[in-house]
Amino acid sequence: MMKSDRELMKTLDMCVLRNKGKALIGLIVFAVCETLLTSVLGAPALLLVTSDTISASDIVLAAVLIFAALTCVFILAYGFIIFNMRFVRRQFVSIGFIFIGFREYKRIIPAALLFSLCAVISLVLTEFGLYLLRNQFQALIKEHGLSAGVGIIGGSALLLFILLSLKFSFVWPIMWDMPFIHAGSAFLLSAKILKGQVTHLVKFVIKAGGKSLIIAVSFFLFSVLIPPNSSGGFVFFILDFIYFVNLYTALIRMLIAFPVFFDAYVQDLKKSDSHILELGAPDSTTDTTTTDDEEKPDDSDT
Repeated sequence: MMKSDRELMKTLDMCVLRNKGKALIGLIVFAVCETLLTSVLGAPALLLVTSDTISASDIVLAAVLIFAALTCVFILAYGFIIFNMRFVRRQFVSIGFIFIGFREYKRIIPAALLFSLCAVISLVLTEFGLYLLRNQFQALIKEHGLSAGVGIIGGSALLLFILLSLKFSFVWPIMWDMPFIHAGSAFLLSAKILKGQVTHLVKFVIKAGGKSLIIAVSFFLFSVLIPPNSSGGFVFFILDFIYFVNLYTALIRMLIAFPVFFDAYVQDLKKSDSHILELGAPDSTTDTTTTDDEEKPDDSDT
């Protein structure tokens, strides 16, 4: 029988306590690299589609650049998930694991392309929905500015992507534990593993965010409803500081919650002799020590 949420939460708390500093550094590195990738590849695409004289070749090139940016981000996400998963398993961890997907690009690119396709579908569906509500959307932009419109598009597309990809949350851990598996099989296996467990996973991840998540969301809504002004600049600076501290704390806990849940559920499947998952390798959820033969990125532990 799978561990209770209380037991899983204890495992999460201990893992976060041991690795909070390194997890924060990893999150910052991932965020910076993600921003750089989207800026370098996404900005030219935006310039192409917003130019006065746009051609069919410009649209194709913009689509290629957007797909390339998304694919690189998802390759980076693979390494970032492995980075957090190794915390849970008490294995050697260095910042270099965040970039390990680029080393294994032949295996990872097909899965990254599938995730990119899912992201593009989410964006297209969002744009279609806003087209149907174009009058209300244009009125909102006139009242609150273009940034509000961009935020709505981005937020809606992100939420839709999360909903579409929830069943595939375990693709990256599966591909790490099963080096021989193909991308399509990893997606199918993730869907099988999470059949009937998606709601449980979402509840556990949200619960992992805890008070920090509640505070971060509350402060965000407060900043939206009451925009900063010059007279209360210092107060808003303090509120922003509290917001970011709690946001990063919640993100760290929620990101590590995924591998905690994955390892516990896979362990339960093995004990129950389930035929859904056969890793064909030593138990990946037990603590391991690093040996000289273990594959590591070239950069040293931080």
